[in-house]
Amino acid sequence: MKNLIGFNLMISVIFLIISGCGSQDNLKEDAKKIGDAMCRSLDVMNRLRSADPTDTALISKLSTELTNIQTEMATMYEAFNAKWGEKAKEESFIKSFKKELHKTMVECKSLSEEDREMFLKELEE
Repeated sequence: MKNLIGFNLMISVIFLIISGCGSQDNLKEDAKKIGDAMCRSLDVMNRLRSADPTDTALISKLSTELTNIQTEMATMYEAFNAKWGEKAKEESFIKSFKKELHKTMVECKSLSEEDREMFLKELEE
């Protein structure tokens, strides 16, 4: 009987470890998707800021692109909140998500050097 209880306990622990790993991978994947969208948004905002004010066609195109990315991000955040629910409000979860998001954002070419340094500093902590 003790062996059966020990075996069930061991199976439960293995299941939790495997489930936890899967959740962490899903969190990394979600952070990467959101980070990529944020990076594209930064890129478009930078191009919009540096566009010639008289080039209305380019400004219109970039504005539309930015609106589409913002809509995409809103949809991602809704799906993220639906997927993670109450867990997304836990401090440990927020910390893990923030870390994964910063890893993605550090690689963003459109990120300012100041922001990149801030993200790198936070990743070191």
